[in-house]
Amino acid sequence: MHVPYTVANEKNDGIKNWLGFAHEKVREVSLLSKMFRDEPVTETENNLINANLKIIEEKKVSLKVNNPSFQQRIKNISKFERVDAYSTRMSIQKKAFKFPALPTTTIGSFPQTEEIRKIRSDYKNNIISLGEYEDGIRKYIDGCVAFQEEIGLDVLVHGEPERNDMVEYFGEMLLGFHFTANGWVQKLWQQVCKTTGDLWRRKQARPHDNTMDNVRAKQNKKDNERYADRARHYFELVFCQGGYCPVGGFQANRLGAQ
Repeated sequence: MHVPYTVANEKNDGIKNWLGFAHEKVREVSLLSKMFRDEPVTETENNLINANLKIIEEKKVSLKVNNPSFQQRIKNISKFERVDAYSTRMSIQKKAFKFPALPTTTIGSFPQTEEIRKIRSDYKNNIISLGEYEDGIRKYIDGCVAFQEEIGLDVLVHGEPERNDMVEYFGEMLLGFHFTANGWVQKLWQQVCKTTGDLWRRKQARPHDNTMDNVRAKQNKKDNERYADRARHYFELVFCQGGYCPVGGFQANRLGAQ
């Protein structure tokens, strides 16, 4: 349920021999049980053991799990705490956002309509251009924003029409994560997603993060331009991990919540 069936159906993209799904794990557990009881292993099983030891050593030095530039950045970190106290940051937030005492909002993702699913599928299969895809996405976002304005919400969301499964969408936007092609597992209730693996044990946004472009689409209405821009900065703080991250004239660490 929570582990894909077999790695045999995955592409050989440099890490396939590192993986072991349900089918492979059963074989490995059976072999480990024989070794634990000091039972003799076959020549084939012994070859598997030696091959696995070789894979482990290769993985230790692979650039797929080691990022020298990032390791150097970690060593150079000298600032581990925010400049201002929580009370100071909250005061800045209240003045910047001017929200009521109990601001209203909604879940970030609106219903994924058949039209939106078709637009994503057509773009993925090169049936429509990037421009046509973006026009369809922006049209949906405009509708989401207009609906929230109509019912009087304070904190608007853009509806997330550009993403499929959240785990897969954000994982594909981060270096150091790998997604399976056919390794479906159960996520929530009757939902399924493709398995992802954290290769580098770290998170860093790709050079061009489309999420920010889609969030900026909320700024197409003059009355909400100032709010949407500041809300975007607040969202980007998540990727700064609480560090000093100057964004568009604001100091993200000064606007961050506790």
